[in-house]
Amino acid sequence: MTTPYLAHSTAELIEWVVKDYIPKGYYFYAPGLTPHDDDPVEFDREILDQIEASKWALHGQKGQADVQYLRFNRLFLIAATEGFLSFLPDQAERIKDIRKTSLGIDGHEINCLRSRGGKCRASVRIHPEYFAAMMEKYVRLAATSSAEDLGIYLLRLGRALYPTVREELGIVLQAVNRKRKVAGLEIVPRTAIGLKQAPVKPFKPKVQ
Repeated sequence: MTTPYLAHSTAELIEWVVKDYIPKGYYFYAPGLTPHDDDPVEFDREILDQIEASKWALHGQKGQADVQYLRFNRLFLIAATEGFLSFLPDQAERIKDIRKTSLGIDGHEINCLRSRGGKCRASVRIHPEYFAAMMEKYVRLAATSSAEDLGIYLLRLGRALYPTVREELGIVLQAVNRKRKVAGLEIVPRTAIGLKQAPVKPFKPKVQ
């Protein structure tokens, strides 16, 4: 039996935000971590009870915000549509509008890009600070780790493989392979991190 508010991975949590929440107008977010001493299940029940109570407090009023709760391990996320809120006063100061402030989730950054029609379209990339730190780390490991291990490390860097994340992984891979070539080591193939191999042009003999 699955629990609708529990994600099974960082990638799944991000996918909920990108493909379900943002397209449906959930632009307001309050991320956080469950307390170390609390039972996560009890914490879930407490949050869900507060959300339910807020619905009854505003029952019948126009313009009431809809609220969702999502958790993976200790990381939780409260999402809301535009409207009146009467829930979670302790979370109120942390509520951000994703149309103005990016949402950070486990080394990833989610932004809202405006389309020509004015709608909000989600964009996912590796957080710039995290990307810079990981670039330095993996280039340093390039000549001392096996190609297989480096492929595994790089996949951990981008757990949610959206187009921009794939491009960023490709940039790190290029930097790693440049150093490995200089050292005379086997390069890490693009397929090791879920990328397609670059197309190879067929050989065409010169016509004399």
